[in-house]
Amino acid sequence: MFIRECPSIIVVSTSLNEVNASLTWRCNWLLPASLFADMGGALMASEAALQAILVQKATGKGTLHEVALSTAAAWLALPRQWQMTTPRGAVGGAHAGYRIYPCKNGRVALAALEAHFAQRLCEAAGVNIAHPVKDLFKPAVHKAIETFVAGKTRKELDALAEARDIPLLTMK
Repeated sequence: MFIRECPSIIVVSTSLNEVNASLTWRCNWLLPASLFADMGGALMASEAALQAILVQKATGKGTLHEVALSTAAAWLALPRQWQMTTPRGAVGGAHAGYRIYPCKNGRVALAALEAHFAQRLCEAAGVNIAHPVKDLFKPAVHKAIETFVAGKTRKELDALAEARDIPLLTMK
């Protein structure tokens, strides 16, 4: 695997040619879409400040904590490296309870990843499952959930979420 950086962009690929071609174009034209590393670094800096205060209170001595934006970026990239956010990952679309689906008059973002939320979602949709985690990776469950929400309006889904404590967000 090859990794190359230019300001605010990290490209990871198994092809060195692809990395170089991508960066040649991107480094010349694009500004960062997000201040992801900066924001993560700010959070890590606040944690470091709290650590220093705790150490000082416990020992009476000061400490030095360094926070690098590259460390923050690497930390924020871990879910992708663990393949959680890839199409085959639980939060990348492989879990039927953690996806965006079309509904009658818009879209619905489901966030029923935890077993108790997934169970409630399946019960509401009339989907019989044996295991509230494993079964939500099955294509048949995906199709059943998709069919269920496609037949509901945003208002109906919002009411369902409230009545059954199902984490979802409806959108136009």
